[in-house]
Amino acid sequence: MVDPKPDVPPSHDNPAVDHETSDVNVSAIVKFGLWFGGFAVVVHLVVAFTFSRFDARTQRAQPILSPLFKKERPQLPHDLKKIPEPILQLDDVADMGALRRKEDEALNRSGPVDAKGEFVRLPIDRAMTLLIESEKARAAAGLRPRVKKPGGP
Repeated sequence: MVDPKPDVPPSHDNPAVDHETSDVNVSAIVKFGLWFGGFAVVVHLVVAFTFSRFDARTQRAQPILSPLFKKERPQLPHDLKKIPEPILQLDDVADMGALRRKEDEALNRSGPVDAKGEFVRLPIDRAMTLLIESEKARAAAGLRPRVKKPGGP
């Protein structure tokens, strides 16, 4: 028997389904791509200009080095061995304990602060007691308090 529709290719079962030429606007897509690419180039140029300005400002803010210092200054990477290694913390618990002992000693010790003896250090408990007594005396004399109450205006 002969096929009744000889103009339809054998791979198509439905003659209504075919390449659609009206749904895609190729020229609009190409124009968008060109505009987008141009915009990307402009943005990159603006960013490069901005960073070059930042670099110039940073270079102006740097102090001018003396010629002797410039000569002796290590030049990386070939002078890497001249730079000392960082000092690492070997025992953080002991270091924290030593720091706390030093701070506790400063808070709980009395004595002169300066060489002339004009300023003295008081233990923190004694200093708080003196402050409270001073504020009570100011309040009794009708003077304005120097210390604000917690949570107050």
